[in-house]
Amino acid sequence: MKNKLFTAISAVTASLVAINLHASSAELFEEITIFGDKDAANAVAGSATYLSAEELQVFSYSDIQQVLRQVPGVYVQYEDGYGLRPNIGIRGVSTERSARIALLEDGVPIAPAPYAASSAYYFPTTGRMNAVEVLKGPAAISEGPNNIGGALNLISTPIPSSAAGNLLQEVGEDSTTRTHLTYGATNSSGFGYLLETHQMKSDGFQTVNGTNDTTGYDIEDYTLKMSYAPAGSAHSFEMKYQYAQQDSDQSYLGLTDADFKQNPYQRYGVSQLDHMTTEHNQLILRHGYKFSDTTTLSTTVYNNEHKRNWYKLNNSISSIGSAVLAGGDSAAGALQVKSNNREYYSRGVALKLDMQRDIHSIEMGLRYHEDEEDRFQYSDYFTQTNGAMVFDNATAPGAKGDCVVGAEATSLYIKDTIDLGDLTITAGIRFEDIDLERNDWTDNGPRQVLSSSSPKKNSISVTLPSLGATYKLSDKLSLLAGIYQGFGAPTVTDGVDNEEALNIEVGGRYQDGNTSASLVVFSSDYDNLVGECTASIGCSGSIGDTYNGGEASVLGAELTLATIFSLNASTTMPLSVSYTYTDAEFDQTFDSEFFGDVTKGDSLPYIPENQLSLSAGIDMGDLSITTLATFIDSMCTVGDGCTEKTYKQTNIDLVANYEVSDELSFYTRVDNITDEVDIVARQPKGARPNRGRTASVGVRLSF
Repeated sequence: MKNKLFTAISAVTASLVAINLHASSAELFEEITIFGDKDAANAVAGSATYLSAEELQVFSYSDIQQVLRQVPGVYVQYEDGYGLRPNIGIRGVSTERSARIALLEDGVPIAPAPYAASSAYYFPTTGRMNAVEVLKGPAAISEGPNNIGGALNLISTPIPSSAAGNLLQEVGEDSTTRTHLTYGATNSSGFGYLLETHQMKSDGFQTVNGTNDTTGYDIEDYTLKMSYAPAGSAHSFEMKYQYAQQDSDQSYLGLTDADFKQNPYQRYGVSQLDHMTTEHNQLILRHGYKFSDTTTLSTTVYNNEHKRNWYKLNNSISSIGSAVLAGGDSAAGALQVKSNNREYYSRGVALKLDMQRDIHSIEMGLRYHEDEEDRFQYSDYFTQTNGAMVFDNATAPGAKGDCVVGAEATSLYIKDTIDLGDLTITAGIRFEDIDLERNDWTDNGPRQVLSSSSPKKNSISVTLPSLGATYKLSDKLSLLAGIYQGFGAPTVTDGVDNEEALNIEVGGRYQDGNTSASLVVFSSDYDNLVGECTASIGCSGSIGDTYNGGEASVLGAELTLATIFSLNASTTMPLSVSYTYTDAEFDQTFDSEFFGDVTKGDSLPYIPENQLSLSAGIDMGDLSITTLATFIDSMCTVGDGCTEKTYKQTNIDLVANYEVSDELSFYTRVDNITDEVDIVARQPKGARPNRGRTASVGVRLSF
């Protein structure tokens, strides 16, 4: 199948080259967007949100979860208070490690292994991003494999058209510092470059009982971009190399409810050794060719490599016992600290062809992709004595996870946007051909003896149709509707069906000057909901195993409203509201090792019924003050009758920006200004808090 697809695309490309003997001059392309800007997002036959550089700069957040609170239909499950490994869901899909959405940076899949192991234990540094795109509904058919809910594309800093640099320096509580520095230029011959670094560190907002240990992080991120688009040439080239490393003193161990009420920001002393290190490398090479003013072809080659080792306590709260949690001595070797050592790669080549033919705007994409997750894990056993963790014994290397899961995938999509005047129809189809293989070893190190069940294999081919439409009732009001078949990456677990869902949306958009509004009703009808056992969710099975969740349904509505009031000639008041209602439930009664004892009508975990974001500000030219208030309903944290819940969450942030000149500005921000304390999660091992009131000040300098 793969060879046939490559032959077909090669024939198409060769034919286009042959009939376009006089190619047009190419424009320099930078980062890859999916729909480009806010105006294009509002014209998409489907739901889409574009957050521009100017919008991101208002609060200057470095946590993607804080950014996405403003986007309807997007859910976040807080975990560490900083968004180091965010949990993001769209339109009712699982939030767990953002595994069930298509996650991209500059149009390239960025999860460590999107097909073989889609849990995103790496997430791009949000503070260096220039824009954010969110796609939902039929608009997401161009992305995959996980597109039931939609796609999230992070857009990096572009190469400047002339010599320019920018510096952001921020300091805050808990010894938090942040530096973002860029410098680049493009010369008259068409050569451009960008040098960028983003660095953050913090001591953290939690304390480890009985120690002086911090619970923070240290992140370094470096990017180099180079481009070449000579005048008069149909060719353009770009290279991007990005490197990031992280050290964080994070744990999966939460608190009992009683200890949370006593001090929500404490951590038990048995978590004092918990520490994570990561290293990420990305290389992207792009070539653009402009056949004519109406036909362009881009080719992207990418390679992502990621290493991580999360050395953390593996015991549950109940198995440790209250006396040991309080600092008492444990039994010899009773505390297991597991080295969750893994390496990933994700690489491929993608072609994208855009053609304009009369009323047709045709987009075709072909991608060949390979990825892999390699687990080589072991455990050390400790004894807590007088509050100290004393080493007792260790397992052999590989004894706590020695496996490799790999995937090869070819995907093809075709999307035709037909302009019929007031009516625009977008018809699309996506094809995925996926081969998976998992090998487990039993000899703890040499990898010479495979388990009796290895290799496990799975191959699948799916065809996913899509149809969307917008109808312009007037210059101000338009209607939209769409339907498409969504798909989730398959697994190698015996007896587990594919995750598929029929997705429908219908709604309307209104735009009149500075006032805009939208209302979209959506539904997802799952043939089979799939759950994956991960350490972060706290399941009792083997890590990586998947489970059938049967039929499930999601019904919801998204409402947005934004306007700007003019108070006088120099003062305006921007207001915006974003509201999401979601009813997500199981449609079958069943008993599962993963989902628990589920009764038809039980709620899906970590999907809030109500979610509200309200932003209000005053802009006086040089000085602006903005507040963002968000409300998230309490959420079921388990599937068996909602026996555990999070708290309702209300958070208010306030920021003031002061522009001294076009080159210099200052800001001060207070997150969670009311110092609200909530249980925001209970998985995998106990209650976890949000971050308390935190103040920061920053300066921006352009040169």
